[in-house]
Amino acid sequence: MKKYPSFVLAVLFILFLGRGLLCLGPLPIEITILYDNRPSDSACVTDWGFSCFIKAFEKTILFDVGEKEDVFLKNVKALNVDLKAADAVVISHLHPDHANAIGAFLNLKSGLPIYVPDDLNPEPRTQRFRDEIQKAGIAPTVVKAPTEIFPHVFLTGTMGLGIKEQSLILDTDSGLVIVTGCSHQGVVAVVQRARSMLKKDIRLLLGGFHLLDYKEAVIKNIIEKLKENGVRQVGATHCTGETAIRMIKDAYGEKFVDLGVGRKIVLDRF
Repeated sequence: MKKYPSFVLAVLFILFLGRGLLCLGPLPIEITILYDNRPSDSACVTDWGFSCFIKAFEKTILFDVGEKEDVFLKNVKALNVDLKAADAVVISHLHPDHANAIGAFLNLKSGLPIYVPDDLNPEPRTQRFRDEIQKAGIAPTVVKAPTEIFPHVFLTGTMGLGIKEQSLILDTDSGLVIVTGCSHQGVVAVVQRARSMLKKDIRLLLGGFHLLDYKEAVIKNIIEKLKENGVRQVGATHCTGETAIRMIKDAYGEKFVDLGVGRKIVLDRF
């Protein structure tokens, strides 16, 4: 058998490894809905609130936590989600249905960054969240302005004049993926902020849009503005309201993404 110099074998190994990695390609983006008042997976419990688990760009982010710790943990177990793999927590806003179950997560893992909007005023609705992070000895990072928390992962910064809220943005080659909690600041405003930050259209907009009590004429106008602002796909849930969800689904057709607790969305990064 012919023998090759060790440096030749090393080069061949590197070429083989590189080819293998090229074939595998980058890991896809995965967004799993852990908490929602709309159903998708019968193994999960529905309850008013929102939370999702995001794997993107080699990082894992817990976005919101819902309200009830037992519901949150039951759904996490049913979906076989490893919360300990989280690299960060993002809280969209401090309403109980998005922030109160934080203790369930902190009992499993603490010491990692928690990003919150500029809304830590001592008022009753934020008390549970503030108590839990204080008990864990955590000082959350208050995000006032648009911020990149990981490569290709951004926060809009605090938005809204009344209820303070932030949204999360994933910057993919084929457009932005925006994840919202309730969009109290206005879902169109969220889209416009993301576009102004990163100069791209929106590949997918998903989460709660807070259109529950809006009249159909107003909802129709909002849908038109989403399209005008380059939103190509929409997944609406939680506080969006059934009328608005139906209208968005009708408007977007096959580009509408059905959501609900237990739903997993998988996207390539291109």
